[in-house]
Amino acid sequence: SAGVGCDISFDLGMIERFRMPVHAFDPTPKSSDWIRSQRVPKEFRFHDVGIFSHDGVKSFFPPRNESHVSFSSADVGNGLQDPISLPVKRISTLMDELGHASIDVLKMDIEGAEYAVLGDLLESNILPSQLLVEFHHRINRTGLAKTKQIVAELLDRGYRIFYMNDLGDEFSFYLP
Repeated sequence: SAGVGCDISFDLGMIERFRMPVHAFDPTPKSSDWIRSQRVPKEFRFHDVGIFSHDGVKSFFPPRNESHVSFSSADVGNGLQDPISLPVKRISTLMDELGHASIDVLKMDIEGAEYAVLGDLLESNILPSQLLVEFHHRINRTGLAKTKQIVAELLDRGYRIFYMNDLGDEFSFYLP
């Protein structure tokens, strides 16, 4: 689960229904602080690192509205505060560190970084059984064309869409 923010209801639902571990990733300060204030089951494993297309650090821009939680790796012209540098890792690196050979479900709400992460997954031939992605073409300067391009690439690799919301920014894919 990438991009936790202050909502782990999906993660807790997966744990409750399937009694499976969920690894959650979010390096942003508000999310890390919020998670640490929660009582979570032992199956919920939080990592205060972001996922991206390289290992190292990445600039994250604070939300325009200070009451919001989600930082973004995309510069959306905030202008209110300088970006902060936070740790990021490739999914392949995290899989190696955690001893995982595959991913059953990957849920991403990572505020514009999904394009780089999905590209890295495809390039690395890491194909989760299910992908649940919120696309941020409304904040990413590449716009809707980039979302259409990456969706086409996923379909070319064999993914099928089983859900898309009315706004066209939330997609759920599976590999048959």
